[in-house]
Amino acid sequence: MKEYIRNVVFLATNEGILIEFNDENPEPYIGKFRPIEINILVDNLFSNSKKAGATEFKVGIKRQNNNVVISFSDNGKGIEENKLKDIFKYGYTTSEGSGIGLFHVKEIIQRIGGKLEIESEVKKGTTIKIIL
Repeated sequence: MKEYIRNVVFLATNEGILIEFNDENPEPYIGKFRPIEINILVDNLFSNSKKAGATEFKVGIKRQNNNVVISFSDNGKGIEENKLKDIFKYGYTTSEGSGIGLFHVKEIIQRIGGKLEIESEVKKGTTIKIIL
């Protein structure tokens, strides 16, 4: 994931978005996944941040209890609290998008045995956490 973000996502964007990667995980997480799905996941989350007007996109990895938590945070426009419950539903969108991206993210994470959490504050940004 780190290599993809640094070598593809970072190089592909010329739009002045600062991308920061913080890995607090001293030991590797070993699990089965399809690399293309991780790329799709990162692309969808980054795309949503751009649509929200973010100028910063932060990725953090840390161990918490017996889990690995991967967080994706931005400083975009945020999402109203009453919309958060629907954000991962198929076809639901708060932008001009298709409403498939976050639904697909949810499917990928569920397939590898993880869960998603989202926190957002209007005019401050959004954080999506993947818990494995």
